[in-house]
Amino acid sequence: MTMNDRSVIAISTTLTFVIGISVGVLIGWYSGPERVDAKIESARSEADPDISQQLMNFIDNVQIDGNLRYLTTDPHVAGRPRQYELARWVRDKFLEFGFDDAEISTYNVLLSYPSEKVEESVVQRLVPDDMELDGYRVDFQSQIHEPPLDATGEGKQVMPPFNAYSASGTVEGELVYANYARIEDFFHLERDRSINVTGKIVLARYGRIFRGTKGKFAAQFGAKGLILYSDPADYALPNEPVYPDGLYLPPTGAQRGSCIDGYGDPLTPGYPAIGMYFSSDRI
Repeated sequence: MTMNDRSVIAISTTLTFVIGISVGVLIGWYSGPERVDAKIESARSEADPDISQQLMNFIDNVQIDGNLRYLTTDPHVAGRPRQYELARWVRDKFLEFGFDDAEISTYNVLLSYPSEKVEESVVQRLVPDDMELDGYRVDFQSQIHEPPLDATGEGKQVMPPFNAYSASGTVEGELVYANYARIEDFFHLERDRSINVTGKIVLARYGRIFRGTKGKFAAQFGAKGLILYSDPADYALPNEPVYPDGLYLPPTGAQRGSCIDGYGDPLTPGYPAIGMYFSSDRI
């Protein structure tokens, strides 16, 4: 390569660099927040109000209410018969509405359900009592089922409170309160309070972080169990009505959810549970 060739390459590289910066500046200039807002407002002003009204006229709030009531009348937990019934109903509705095709796909997913012996899925507080054979008596026991809040909930097969993918078993130990069971809460217990949770049962509030992360932190600090509860301060405003008279969680309500530390089906973490996937280098 001659000197002139190298000069041409250097000049071309410089020009390309300058052009790249110029294009970036122009994109940034014309796509700034103010200009984006202006473009959105322009699109709104140019919208045909007649078309918008036609779309609104197609919406039937009575039909929406009826559909939601049918879908939510009975519990429909994933993997249970009622859920499959509703899947078929939705498929048939799509076909009824004119879709060319609608089908139900089968996924092989490892699901988590509570123990069939619901009387064993409880939390008990034991207090010393010399009159009992084992020296303790039950001072408090958590509810097995949530009582119905109105007549529509009577007789429903509602799944008892549980957190999916949490470990099964019976543990007994001293109780330690750990706020939201965040990493800083456990550090506070150890460093500032000189409290070690190893071999103890941690009591913590829902909120602030994912419930599965609370369990992971509790295990990392040596706890043998974790009890989670919904603090009214986090789930209802003072002096505001709760469900069914308001939006907030009632005193008898129990939160349910997953404790799995990951994404998707635990049998195929990070990938669809249907059994196949395409890697990014083949797309």
